[in-house]
Amino acid sequence: MSLARFPRPTLALIHKRWSGHSRWSKIKHAKGATDAAKGQVYTRILKDITASVLRDGPDPSKNIRLETIVTHAKKENIPKATIDSAIKRGSGIGTAAGKPLTCLLYGGIGPAGVALVIEALTDNRTRAVSVLKSLMKKYRGSISSSALFNFEHKGRIVLNQDSHSFDKVFEHAIDHGAENVEQDQDSIHIIVEPPHTTSTAKCLQEKYGYSLNSVELAWIPKSDSRVCLDPDSDDGHTFAELIRCLQEEPDIVKVYHNAI
Repeated sequence: MSLARFPRPTLALIHKRWSGHSRWSKIKHAKGATDAAKGQVYTRILKDITASVLRDGPDPSKNIRLETIVTHAKKENIPKATIDSAIKRGSGIGTAAGKPLTCLLYGGIGPAGVALVIEALTDNRTRAVSVLKSLMKKYRGSISSSALFNFEHKGRIVLNQDSHSFDKVFEHAIDHGAENVEQDQDSIHIIVEPPHTTSTAKCLQEKYGYSLNSVELAWIPKSDSRVCLDPDSDDGHTFAELIRCLQEEPDIVKVYHNAI
Protein backbone atom coordinates (compact mmCIF):
# COMPACT_ATOMS: atom_id res chain seq x y z
CA MET A 1 0.00 0.00 0.00
CA SER A 2 1.45 3.34 -1.01
CA LEU A 3 2.02 5.99 1.63
CA ALA A 4 1.00 8.59 -0.93
CA ARG A 5 -2.62 7.65 -0.35
CA PHE A 6 -2.28 8.38 3.35
CA PRO A 7 -0.62 11.79 3.73
CA ARG A 8 1.13 12.04 7.06
CA PRO A 9 -0.79 14.33 9.43
CA THR A 10 1.23 17.14 10.95
CA LEU A 11 2.06 17.01 14.63
CA ALA A 12 0.09 20.22 15.14
CA LEU A 13 -3.07 18.59 13.82
CA ILE A 14 -2.51 15.47 15.88
CA HIS A 15 -2.04 17.42 19.10
CA LYS A 16 -5.06 19.57 18.31
CA ARG A 17 -7.23 16.51 17.85
CA TRP A 18 -6.21 15.11 21.20
CA SER A 19 -6.10 18.32 23.23
CA GLY A 20 -9.63 17.95 24.61
CA HIS A 21 -9.11 14.27 25.28
CA SER A 22 -6.06 15.12 27.38
CA ARG A 23 -8.00 17.63 29.48
CA TRP A 24 -10.42 14.94 30.64
CA SER A 25 -7.58 12.42 30.97
CA LYS A 26 -5.90 14.67 33.52
CA ILE A 27 -8.97 14.47 35.73
CA LYS A 28 -8.92 10.70 35.53
CA HIS A 29 -5.19 10.55 36.28
CA ALA A 30 -5.50 12.93 39.21
CA LYS A 31 -7.86 10.42 40.79
CA GLY A 32 -5.44 7.56 40.11
CA ALA A 33 -4.07 7.30 43.62
CA THR A 34 -7.57 7.16 45.12
CA ASP A 35 -8.69 4.58 42.58
CA ALA A 36 -5.66 2.43 43.34
CA ALA A 37 -6.38 2.62 47.07
CA LYS A 38 -9.91 1.38 46.44
CA GLY A 39 -8.74 -1.46 44.25
CA GLN A 40 -10.30 0.10 41.17
CA VAL A 41 -7.17 -0.33 39.04
CA TYR A 42 -7.15 -4.07 39.74
CA THR A 43 -10.87 -4.32 39.16
CA ARG A 44 -10.75 -2.64 35.76
CA ILE A 45 -7.88 -4.81 34.56
CA LEU A 46 -9.64 -7.98 35.71
CA LYS A 47 -12.84 -6.90 33.95
CA ASP A 48 -10.83 -6.43 30.75
CA ILE A 49 -9.32 -9.90 31.12
CA THR A 50 -12.73 -11.53 31.55
CA ALA A 51 -14.25 -9.63 28.62
CA SER A 52 -11.32 -10.48 26.35
CA VAL A 53 -11.58 -14.19 27.18
CA LEU A 54 -15.32 -14.20 26.52
CA ARG A 55 -14.82 -12.63 23.10
CA ASP A 56 -11.62 -14.27 21.84
CA GLY A 57 -10.80 -17.25 24.05
CA PRO A 58 -8.57 -17.99 27.07
CA ASP A 59 -5.25 -18.68 25.33
CA PRO A 60 -2.99 -15.57 25.35
CA SER A 61 -0.91 -17.01 22.49
CA LYS A 62 -4.03 -16.89 20.29
CA ASN A 63 -5.63 -13.80 21.83
CA ILE A 64 -3.33 -10.78 21.55
CA ARG A 65 -5.78 -8.56 23.43
CA LEU A 66 -5.63 -10.93 26.38
CA GLU A 67 -1.84 -11.15 26.12
CA THR A 68 -1.41 -7.38 26.47
CA ILE A 69 -3.89 -7.13 29.35
CA VAL A 70 -2.23 -9.98 31.26
CA THR A 71 1.16 -8.30 30.76
CA HIS A 72 -0.30 -5.10 32.19
CA ALA A 73 -1.79 -7.04 35.11
CA LYS A 74 1.60 -8.52 35.95
CA LYS A 75 3.21 -5.06 35.88
CA GLU A 76 0.57 -3.98 38.40
CA ASN A 77 1.58 -6.95 40.59
CA ILE A 78 -1.81 -8.61 40.38
CA PRO A 79 -1.37 -12.17 41.71
CA LYS A 80 -1.35 -14.98 39.15
CA ALA A 81 -4.19 -16.74 40.97
CA THR A 82 -6.35 -13.62 40.60
CA ILE A 83 -5.54 -13.35 36.90
CA ASP A 84 -6.35 -17.04 36.41
CA SER A 85 -9.66 -16.56 38.21
CA ALA A 86 -10.62 -13.74 35.83
CA ILE A 87 -9.71 -15.94 32.85
CA LYS A 88 -11.84 -18.78 34.23
CA ARG A 89 -14.77 -16.41 34.72
CA GLY A 90 -14.57 -15.38 31.07
CA SER A 91 -14.55 -19.07 30.16
CA GLY A 92 -17.79 -19.58 32.10
CA ILE A 93 -16.20 -21.09 35.20
CA GLY A 94 -16.95 -19.56 38.58
CA THR A 95 -19.85 -17.29 37.62
CA ALA A 96 -22.77 -16.91 39.99
CA ALA A 97 -24.90 -20.08 40.01
CA GLY A 98 -23.06 -21.18 36.89
CA LYS A 99 -24.90 -18.59 34.78
CA PRO A 100 -23.20 -17.66 31.48
CA LEU A 101 -21.87 -14.14 31.03
CA THR A 102 -23.50 -11.88 28.45
CA CYS A 103 -21.99 -8.85 26.70
CA LEU A 104 -24.28 -5.81 26.62
CA LEU A 105 -23.88 -2.54 24.73
CA TYR A 106 -25.81 0.65 25.51
CA GLY A 107 -25.77 4.23 24.31
CA GLY A 108 -26.51 7.11 26.62
CA ILE A 109 -26.79 10.88 26.75
CA GLY A 110 -25.22 12.56 29.77
CA PRO A 111 -25.00 16.12 31.11
CA ALA A 112 -24.57 18.85 28.45
CA GLY A 113 -25.57 16.38 25.75
CA VAL A 114 -22.37 14.31 25.99
CA ALA A 115 -22.82 10.96 24.24
CA LEU A 116 -21.66 7.74 25.89
CA VAL A 117 -21.16 4.13 24.88
CA ILE A 118 -21.27 1.66 27.77
CA GLU A 119 -20.08 -1.94 27.53
CA ALA A 120 -21.22 -4.35 30.23
CA LEU A 121 -20.48 -7.96 31.05
CA THR A 122 -23.00 -9.63 33.34
CA ASP A 123 -24.64 -12.85 34.44
CA ASN A 124 -27.83 -10.92 35.25
CA ARG A 125 -29.07 -8.71 32.42
CA THR A 126 -32.04 -7.34 34.39
CA ARG A 127 -29.81 -6.20 37.25
CA ALA A 128 -27.27 -4.58 34.94
CA VAL A 129 -29.87 -2.62 32.99
CA SER A 130 -31.62 -1.48 36.16
CA VAL A 131 -28.38 -0.18 37.70
CA LEU A 132 -27.38 1.56 34.48
CA LYS A 133 -30.73 3.33 34.09
CA SER A 134 -30.65 4.40 37.74
CA LEU A 135 -27.17 5.91 37.46
CA MET A 136 -27.93 7.73 34.23
CA LYS A 137 -31.08 9.24 35.73
CA LYS A 138 -29.27 10.24 38.94
CA TYR A 139 -26.67 12.23 37.00
CA ARG A 140 -29.01 13.97 34.56
CA GLY A 141 -28.65 11.44 31.78
CA SER A 142 -30.66 8.78 29.99
CA ILE A 143 -30.27 5.62 27.94
CA SER A 144 -30.42 6.39 24.22
CA SER A 145 -29.49 4.09 21.35
CA SER A 146 -29.09 7.14 19.09
CA ALA A 147 -25.91 8.03 21.02
CA LEU A 148 -24.12 5.21 19.19
CA PHE A 149 -24.27 7.20 15.93
CA ASN A 150 -21.73 9.62 17.41
CA PHE A 151 -19.04 6.90 17.43
CA GLU A 152 -17.19 4.55 15.12
CA HIS A 153 -16.28 1.01 16.15
CA LYS A 154 -12.56 0.60 15.47
CA GLY A 155 -9.55 -1.42 16.48
CA ARG A 156 -7.06 0.56 18.57
CA ILE A 157 -3.45 -0.42 19.23
CA VAL A 158 -1.58 1.70 21.78
CA LEU A 159 2.20 2.07 22.20
CA ASN A 160 4.25 4.18 24.61
CA GLN A 161 5.40 7.32 22.83
CA ASP A 162 8.68 7.50 24.76
CA SER A 163 9.80 4.09 23.55
CA HIS A 164 9.18 4.51 19.82
CA SER A 165 9.76 6.96 16.98
CA PHE A 166 6.43 8.30 15.74
CA ASP A 167 7.69 8.46 12.15
CA LYS A 168 8.68 4.79 12.17
CA VAL A 169 5.47 3.67 13.85
CA PHE A 170 3.43 5.69 11.36
CA GLU A 171 5.20 4.17 8.36
CA HIS A 172 5.01 0.59 9.62
CA ALA A 173 1.39 0.88 10.77
CA ILE A 174 0.10 2.37 7.51
CA ASP A 175 1.96 -0.28 5.52
CA HIS A 176 0.15 -2.97 7.51
CA GLY A 177 -3.47 -1.88 7.43
CA ALA A 178 -3.79 1.13 9.75
CA GLU A 179 -6.33 3.80 8.83
CA ASN A 180 -4.73 6.47 10.97
CA VAL A 181 -1.97 7.00 13.51
CA GLU A 182 -2.39 9.61 16.24
CA GLN A 183 -0.49 10.68 19.31
CA ASP A 184 -1.14 12.42 22.58
CA GLN A 185 1.32 13.41 25.30
CA ASP A 186 2.03 9.85 26.39
CA SER A 187 1.00 7.39 23.70
CA ILE A 188 0.78 6.55 20.02
CA HIS A 189 -2.64 5.29 18.93
CA ILE A 190 -2.99 3.17 15.80
CA ILE A 191 -6.52 2.98 14.40
CA VAL A 192 -7.60 0.06 12.21
CA GLU A 193 -10.77 -1.58 10.96
CA PRO A 194 -11.95 -4.14 13.56
CA PRO A 195 -11.22 -7.26 11.42
CA HIS A 196 -7.58 -6.14 10.99
CA THR A 197 -6.88 -5.45 14.67
CA THR A 198 -5.20 -8.74 15.55
CA SER A 199 -3.21 -9.11 12.33
CA THR A 200 -1.89 -5.53 12.47
CA ALA A 201 -1.01 -5.82 16.16
CA LYS A 202 0.80 -9.13 15.66
CA CYS A 203 2.74 -7.74 12.72
CA LEU A 204 3.88 -4.68 14.67
CA GLN A 205 4.87 -6.86 17.60
CA GLU A 206 6.51 -9.78 15.80
CA LYS A 207 7.96 -8.16 12.67
CA TYR A 208 9.13 -4.85 14.14
CA GLY A 209 9.46 -5.70 17.84
CA TYR A 210 7.11 -3.03 19.16
CA SER A 211 5.95 -3.42 22.76
CA LEU A 212 2.18 -3.02 22.82
CA ASN A 213 0.47 -1.24 25.71
CA SER A 214 -2.99 -2.39 24.73
CA VAL A 215 -5.01 -3.86 21.88
CA GLU A 216 -8.75 -3.35 21.90
CA LEU A 217 -11.92 -2.80 19.96
CA ALA A 218 -13.02 0.69 20.95
CA TRP A 219 -15.83 3.14 20.31
CA ILE A 220 -14.10 6.26 19.00
CA PRO A 221 -16.01 9.56 18.79
CA LYS A 222 -16.50 10.99 15.32
CA SER A 223 -14.55 14.23 14.96
CA ASP A 224 -17.69 16.26 14.20
CA SER A 225 -19.62 14.88 17.18
CA ARG A 226 -17.36 16.00 20.03
CA VAL A 227 -18.86 18.09 22.82
CA CYS A 228 -16.80 20.78 24.55
CA LEU A 229 -17.34 20.37 28.30
CA ASP A 230 -15.62 22.52 30.92
CA PRO A 231 -14.48 20.21 33.77
CA ASP A 232 -14.97 23.06 36.26
CA SER A 233 -18.59 23.70 35.28
CA ASP A 234 -21.60 22.21 37.04
CA ASP A 235 -22.18 19.89 34.07
CA GLY A 236 -18.49 18.98 34.12
CA HIS A 237 -18.58 17.95 37.78
CA THR A 238 -21.78 15.97 37.28
CA PHE A 239 -20.35 14.23 34.23
CA ALA A 240 -17.11 13.31 36.04
CA GLU A 241 -19.14 11.80 38.89
CA LEU A 242 -21.27 9.84 36.41
CA ILE A 243 -18.15 8.38 34.76
CA ARG A 244 -16.67 7.48 38.15
CA CYS A 245 -19.83 5.68 39.26
CA LEU A 246 -20.19 3.82 35.97
CA GLN A 247 -16.57 2.64 36.09
CA GLU A 248 -17.02 1.38 39.65
CA GLU A 249 -20.04 -0.77 38.78
CA PRO A 250 -19.04 -4.48 38.75
CA ASP A 251 -21.00 -5.25 35.57
CA ILE A 252 -19.66 -2.33 33.52
CA VAL A 253 -16.44 -3.00 31.62
CA LYS A 254 -15.83 0.10 29.49
CA VAL A 255 -17.24 3.60 29.17
CA TYR A 256 -16.53 5.77 26.11
CA HIS A 257 -17.62 9.39 25.61
CA ASN A 258 -17.24 12.29 23.20
CA ALA A 259 -16.46 15.07 25.70
CA ILE A 260 -13.45 17.29 25.08
